[in-house]
Amino acid sequence: GIWDSMRLTLEKSKRVKNSVIRIEVSPAPEHTKDFTIDDWQRLWDDFTDEFDNIELLDKNGKTYSPKTALKGSKGTVWLHLESKSGIPHLHGAFCRIDERGNINNDHDIHLRAQRAAERVALKRGWTTAAEVRDTNIGQVNRDCMEILQSMESWSWLEYAARLWELQDGKNLLRGYVLKKGNARYKASELGRGRNLMVSKLESTWKKLHAAPKAKAVSTRPAAGTPAPTTARPAPVRAQGTAPLPQYTDYRPG
Repeated sequence: GIWDSMRLTLEKSKRVKNSVIRIEVSPAPEHTKDFTIDDWQRLWDDFTDEFDNIELLDKNGKTYSPKTALKGSKGTVWLHLESKSGIPHLHGAFCRIDERGNINNDHDIHLRAQRAAERVALKRGWTTAAEVRDTNIGQVNRDCMEILQSMESWSWLEYAARLWELQDGKNLLRGYVLKKGNARYKASELGRGRNLMVSKLESTWKKLHAAPKAKAVSTRPAAGTPAPTTARPAPVRAQGTAPLPQYTDYRPG
């Protein structure tokens, strides 16, 4: 019945292709273990308040995605349990056209949803997704480098066995994404100098497996001391495989 009502509203604007805004709100289970239905209702209300109040601006300060009106749009929300873990979360589906006939803008809608979720988490004192991501990315980097370090020879298939691939329509590999929990990390976000991207993986592997080169260091003998016949090589410290933190990247907060 709700869907039929949405379709009647959508008939007013034939140019709207993506007709529904679909949202999932998945708090960490420790934050909602004692939740009642009323608590879940308040959480959804808080989220949509923040979602509708966000305006996205370009680098010149000009609005390119105005505020939405999910609360003034036809929609439905329901509480789900994950099939395997049983963790509860909310699903919402709302009409792109609100009850006043305005179109809910969906440009960069993922940014709007992330910012709304972060604001709700901060207000409630919960761990934010950005904090979890920053905590995990160091471990993800180390896992990638350890895989490369343990490989006796370079092989994309061996490396990719533990990674999730993204391929384009021509079946040519353009990149890959690692998933840890609900967080996804693009190869371009990992490593140092993007050295874990597909185009650089083999050279990264070669660097990890290159034999360290010892440099001969000659020292000037003190006066009256005969010069040694051979120079002793300076001690060589093997380069560590754990990537250093990326302090040049933007971090929320």
